[in-house]
Amino acid sequence: MRLTTTILLLLIGFAGCACAQTSGGFQVIDIYVNSGDERLAAYQVHVKAGAGVSIVGIEGGEHDAFRKPPYYDPKAMQRNEVKLAAFSTLKRSKLPRGKTRVATLHVFSKRGVAEFSILSRSVGNENGGRIAPPITFELREK
Repeated sequence: MRLTTTILLLLIGFAGCACAQTSGGFQVIDIYVNSGDERLAAYQVHVKAGAGVSIVGIEGGEHDAFRKPPYYDPKAMQRNEVKLAAFSTLKRSKLPRGKTRVATLHVFSKRGVAEFSILSRSVGNENGGRIAPPITFELREK
């Protein structure tokens, strides 16, 4: 009887652990700017993480123009918000158009998929002019 109870408690414990892992944990969030027909030369975005989300790392994007990690304030990450900024000095013809992954956030979420809000943004085209393309966050599937 005692052995059966112990095994049952262990199984319940393992099931609880599995649930905890699926309800949160480490996640990779890609940030995209969709500049449409415009060439993307620079961006700055002030990102605020939702409740229970900690930003633990930041890396650059996929295109050569934004492959290096963006500039950011590491201390701001402790407040679960961060301003990311990057610009490219590539030739105009080498700058990306359309939907471009400009950065990646590594986060820890205590529950569910991490949520973010944009507090401010500024995006520049190849001529130094301001544009207002959509900025989106996408959970990277493992």
